[in-house]
Amino acid sequence: MSYNDQDAMNEFFANMQNNESKRHWFVVHKDLAEKDRLRFEKSDQKATIVLDLHGVTANNAFAQYQQIIGFATQHHHRVLKIIHGIGLGIIKQELQLAVSDSPEILLATNIHAGKLTRSALWIWLRAQHSGHKRF
Repeated sequence: MSYNDQDAMNEFFANMQNNESKRHWFVVHKDLAEKDRLRFEKSDQKATIVLDLHGVTANNAFAQYQQIIGFATQHHHRVLKIIHGIGLGIIKQELQLAVSDSPEILLATNIHAGKLTRSALWIWLRAQHSGHKRF
């Protein structure tokens, strides 16, 4: 590797760290108040399901995402962590689109316990109510 190649690679990684890693990203359901979003992002509430997508293709990642959201919803889980990794950002972008279109999701964010991460999304699912009416 020549000196110029090494410089170019160093510049690439420096730019990637300076640009993408500092962006706060979230999707909020219309029923969630801003104060609740902020409270969730500051909380250290543990995820009951963690999905690690390292080494998975974008198509398989999307299929696993759909399966885990369905399972979590059916079994009344509320907090999920999906680790998409950094890589080229393809899986991250696909997940961001997917969570934007999911009515089950109350909040999806890349901040949890007050810390921004560029390799994972935290998802807070809407509470699923049983079919029984309360009196």
